[in-house]
Amino acid sequence: LQLCKLSSTRDLNMSAAAALLVCLLAILTSHAESQCTHGDLRLVGGSGSYEGNVQICINGVWGWVCDNSWDSNDAQVVCRQLGFSTTNVVYRYYSYYGYGNGTIWLDYMYCGGSETKLIDCNHAYDIGVTYCGYIEMAGVFCPFGGGCTAGDIRLANFYTSSYGRSEGRVEVCHNNEWGTVCDDGWSYYDARVACKQLGYGGTYFNYYSYAYFGYGSGSIWLDDLGCSGSETSLFSCPSAGLGNHNCGHYEDVGVRCFSTGPSCTNGDVRLW
Repeated sequence: LQLCKLSSTRDLNMSAAAALLVCLLAILTSHAESQCTHGDLRLVGGSGSYEGNVQICINGVWGWVCDNSWDSNDAQVVCRQLGFSTTNVVYRYYSYYGYGNGTIWLDYMYCGGSETKLIDCNHAYDIGVTYCGYIEMAGVFCPFGGGCTAGDIRLANFYTSSYGRSEGRVEVCHNNEWGTVCDDGWSYYDARVACKQLGYGGTYFNYYSYAYFGYGSGSIWLDDLGCSGSETSLFSCPSAGLGNHNCGHYEDVGVRCFSTGPSCTNGDVRLW
């Protein structure tokens, strides 16, 4: 009820309906701003829950983490806290997933790598004392664990280039686990289906073999693919069968997708 106090002559002159609306908006805004638990983490700006710039909840308010001293130990703690594996985590800096606004809570993190929560790590300054701007937000990529939806596809991009998220190592989801695709038989037509499944149009794609975008780890879900190019999913293409392969992660495939980028519906909005 404290949120509904009238504090000015203008407030007193409002109609009862307008005053009620202001009161409800204040309550809803306060409720929305406190919808997190102290120490919680989330990733913002990535292609899924497994990557993005890091946000931490302090006293009910989401804020950012600066990339000063940010390294793989810090990234491991973030991925662990979010329920992902710490294998092959990638730490990002310079606001890799886009600029933010609002509060920056943490700077100069010094995690040992074994902590269960980022808030438990050492940091050089008190919470809220930072020496950076919105071009220096810390980010992470958590390749494994955390679950996924069967049939999904993603690009694990370990290179920073002008192509950004339109290229990378191909990974697909089966049994709630991300895995890679072997390059036996990998061709233009397989790459075309992969890019189509990712939402890219056009007819020009690059396909890569021999772990061009780095080794994956964990399961290898597909091998000996023989797509015709007309399929809408790699899982619809002929293959050796899910989980059947005779290769290692040094043969993980990749793609570079060109053309218009992921398709959209008229009126849609996205951040890229």
